Amino acid sequence: MMKKFAILILVFGLAFSQSAQIIDNANTIQDVYSSAAYKVYVDTFGTNPDFGMRLCSAGQKYVAAVYSANLGGGNYVYEAISKNLTTGSSDTLVYTSNNLGGGCFATPVDAFAFSQFRDFTRTPRVYVSAFPGRVHAMYSNSADGSSPSFVGVNFAEGWLRGSYSTTRSFSEATGNVTGDVTSITFETDIGSISRSPSDSDWGLNSSTGRSMLLALCSDDFGDTCSDAKVINSSGQLPTQLKLNQPTSDSVIYNRYLVVDGLGYGPLCIGADLTLVSVSFSNNPVNPGQ
Repeated sequence: MMKKFAILILVFGLAFSQSAQIIDNANTIQDVYSSAAYKVYVDTFGTNPDFGMRLCSAGQKYVAAVYSANLGGGNYVYEAISKNLTTGSSDTLVYTSNNLGGGCFATPVDAFAFSQFRDFTRTPRVYVSAFPGRVHAMYSNSADGSSPSFVGVNFAEGWLRGSYSTTRSFSEATGNVTGDVTSITFETDIGSISRSPSDSDWGLNSSTGRSMLLALCSDDFGDTCSDAKVINSSGQLPTQLKLNQPTSDSVIYNRYLVVDGLGYGPLCIGADLTLVSVSFSNNPVNPGQ
């Protein structure tokens, strides 16, 4: 009897766990491709349809797509890459007004959009949806995104297709990991395109809001991290990320460099390791097909 009861609790918990997806106006999950002409991941550009966000088992909320890293204790580093298109609105988050049944609600596709332009007048501030990755849905009871919650949008639930080539090295003296992005591969409407983060058209640009989020995490998504930084220009690469853990002969840490929700690694960190630098190919961990 106790075994059956435990199974029921597990099933009940799984059935009511929050989830989020990128969808089109037919409520079908969609991946997002970069536009080769406009160099952004945005609705209706290239082969992309109009997008919306679907949120399940969380009630009706205000929601945005963000790249995020959870540092613990309710402390998140994130950048919003979507905005509210409702006429006259200065909000970033969009209300999930469409009741889809089964505990799921969605934004209207004509109110939600991945962002083509930076808009720091909104709350929270909006960055350009410039780079590949896996987003989290940030949702709140308030349009300004106060007291937010975050739920990951996994590969099968829609992602911004592409990858990164990265390098990392650990310094026992500082306790920091040096993380670098050496190349970005964009999956576009005309095929894959690889560019440097310093590329004048495709790369990082602090003036236009083409930024990326780098984090050091024990998972490959950004849900359990020790440090994270928003990188606004190629001059900020490589960057130092704190391990925030003591090292000893008996302790080993496996850490991922997570770039916009795509994890690379793990890097094995220990006190007496002689290998301190590792390069990774441009394939993230468990990429979608």
